[in-house]
Amino acid sequence: MIPTTVVYLGRRQADDAALAARLGRALAAGAQAGGRFALVHGAGDDLARAVEGRAGALVWTADAPAPARPEDGPLVGRFLRETNRSLAARLSEEGLACTGLQGSDRGLLRLAGGALRAAPGIVEALLERGVAAVVSALAALPEGVAALSPADAAAALAAALRGPVRVVCLTQTDRLGVVRAGALAPRLPLGEAEPADGLPEAAVLRRLASAGLPLFATGTTALTAPEPFRGTLLVT
Repeated sequence: MIPTTVVYLGRRQADDAALAARLGRALAAGAQAGGRFALVHGAGDDLARAVEGRAGALVWTADAPAPARPEDGPLVGRFLRETNRSLAARLSEEGLACTGLQGSDRGLLRLAGGALRAAPGIVEALLERGVAAVVSALAALPEGVAALSPADAAAALAAALRGPVRVVCLTQTDRLGVVRAGALAPRLPLGEAEPADGLPEAAVLRRLASAGLPLFATGTTALTAPEPFRGTLLVT
């Protein structure tokens, strides 16, 4: 059985139009080959510019944005929703059958008592129909919604999905993994990742690894052929 692939999109990837075009083409090809995909994203640098334009500031904890001023809180949620709609539209333009979902929709992601839980029924229904899910890192709260670390959201969703699942982070260079000694490394301990590898920061990688599932670093072209999967397996 081909594993479901949960793709993490970090801060500088969520609103990257060129990346979205490459990713859409790769995922469309992968879906035709039998792949099942869910993407989880947060806010991008567009949000930071919007908050700064209001004389505010964002405080980033790993990849999770929080406004320094409470009055900017609604702006974060609005930008996450807009990013979700824009990303899903760009992927669709490249031929990928996909649906955008807010993490706060139907309790897909919810925070209660400080714990993050996922109820992925709506995602699994899409996957069964051959439709990719594009999920924003918003969680439902008893009193509203909250912006999450997309790495935490991706890990929670991946851990809750049925069947074999792998988690993927895309390298900043779009290379098919991490290079060591002039060749792609099949495995790499998280502690040996270097800035030149083009991976998310260490705190983000640890959050992604918390799902307890295979975590790969790779480029978009790896997604065109779900099996055998190409990339560097990141191990704890």
